[in-house]
Amino acid sequence: MRTLRGLIVIAGLACLTTPASGQDRSVQIQVLGGGYSHINNLNVTGPDAHFKPGYNVGLAVGVMASKYVGIHADFTYARTQAKGAVAFTGDEVNRYFYGGHIELRYPVTANLSPFVFGGAGAATIQQSGSVVSFNRFTKLAGMFGAGLAYRVPGSPIDLLAEGKALTFKWDAAGFNRNQLDVTYSVGFAYRFGL
Repeated sequence: MRTLRGLIVIAGLACLTTPASGQDRSVQIQVLGGGYSHINNLNVTGPDAHFKPGYNVGLAVGVMASKYVGIHADFTYARTQAKGAVAFTGDEVNRYFYGGHIELRYPVTANLSPFVFGGAGAATIQQSGSVVSFNRFTKLAGMFGAGLAYRVPGSPIDLLAEGKALTFKWDAAGFNRNQLDVTYSVGFAYRFGL
C-alpha cells in the first residue's frame, strides 16, 4: 500500500511540475485486449504445475499531464486454464488486477510515442470449476511494461500496443510462489482535451 501511495504522490508532483499546453493535456480512456501467459510455474520442483496461455481484456482511465507524463487507474481481467500436477487441472482460473500506474512517453515523431509504465495495486485470483480447490484470494501486486502509441492524425484516437508484466504472491492450493505473468495486448485510447 505504501508503494501505491508513493507512486500517486510522485505522479501528482510530476503533473504539477510538468509544463503542459492545452494540446498536450488530456483525459484518456484506454481499452486493450490480447493474450495472457505466465513466466513462473506454481511449483519450483516436482511435477509441473502451470497454466495454458489465455486471454486478457483491460481498461485504463487517466490523465496525461503533458505529452511526456501520465497517471492512470488500471484494471485487467485475465483467464487461463490450469494444467499439470494441480488439483484444479482443467479448471479456468480468473485473475483480476486493479491499481494505478505512472506512464512516461517520449514522442519520436508527431504521431508516434513509445512509452514505459510502472505501478502497483492488487490481484484477486479465483478458480472457476465445479469442485473448488482453493478459495478466492487477493494479494498486493506490481506491474510494469512498455508499449507504443500511434496518434491517428486529425482524430482523438491513439492506437496502442503494449506488453505488461504482473507480479503477485500465490499462496493457495498448497503452493507458495511469487508469480510473474505477462499480457500482450493491442487496443486504442480515446482522448478528451483539457
